[in-house]
Amino acid sequence: MEAGKHVLCEKPISITSKEAELLLDAKLRYPLLKVMEAFMYRFHPQWNKVKEIMKKGEIGDIHSIDSVFTYHNVDPNNVRNNAEIGGGGVLDIGCYCINLSRFLYESEPLNVQSFVDYDPKFKGRSACI
Repeated sequence: MEAGKHVLCEKPISITSKEAELLLDAKLRYPLLKVMEAFMYRFHPQWNKVKEIMKKGEIGDIHSIDSVFTYHNVDPNNVRNNAEIGGGGVLDIGCYCINLSRFLYESEPLNVQSFVDYDPKFKGRSACI
């Protein structure tokens, strides 16, 4: 941003609220620049079509969204299994489910629930936080 460039970050954009506040402070100093996480579906034509269909009410009133994002990764050294550096069930993959609903509804969720099924053989750091 100091170089006058837009910023595209991989997820998570921050791990703590303090980090997010620092990024927000920087964004306020450069109001013409964009800062965002790399959620490709926000710009994909199929998801814009879904959003359009929802807005027109073509499929009725939508009161909730159920979404699932899973993967099988039992490598304890994989970044996706290390919550301390941004991996884990919420910061790395669960954020897609939350962010997609925010995108489609154009508002913040009233409630988010998460259900976890731990692999009993996985001996590394927890894959979910």
